[in-house]
Amino acid sequence: MRNFTFKRQLLFVVFMLLGCLSIQAADDDLITKQITIKLDKAGTLPDKIRSKKYNITNLKIIGEVNGTDWKAIREMAGSDWYGEKTNGNLSVLDLSEAKVVSGGDSYCYDERYKNDVFRWSWRV
Repeated sequence: MRNFTFKRQLLFVVFMLLGCLSIQAADDDLITKQITIKLDKAGTLPDKIRSKKYNITNLKIIGEVNGTDWKAIREMAGSDWYGEKTNGNLSVLDLSEAKVVSGGDSYCYDERYKNDVFRWSWRV
């Protein structure tokens, strides 16, 4: 009976330690609640999220969004200007109150995307 109680206590302690470690590993300073950012001017998103860029997982943008903002969003989502991987963790993006406008920086390696934010040129 005594041996059974000891094993039970040992298992309890092991599971508690594993639980604490998994909570610690999942934290990584990620911001999981929705962050709402109001842009007074297109192209200002990078300045508003500077230090938290890679920690935000859920973002809502209100206001005008241009190529400079798309570049920041792309980096937040895990891809840089060249298409290489970043440390971004953005998985939810709410643009229901945003307006896409032209202008700003190019958001990918192809310069033709600078003025027309969504310009598709598929050639067969």
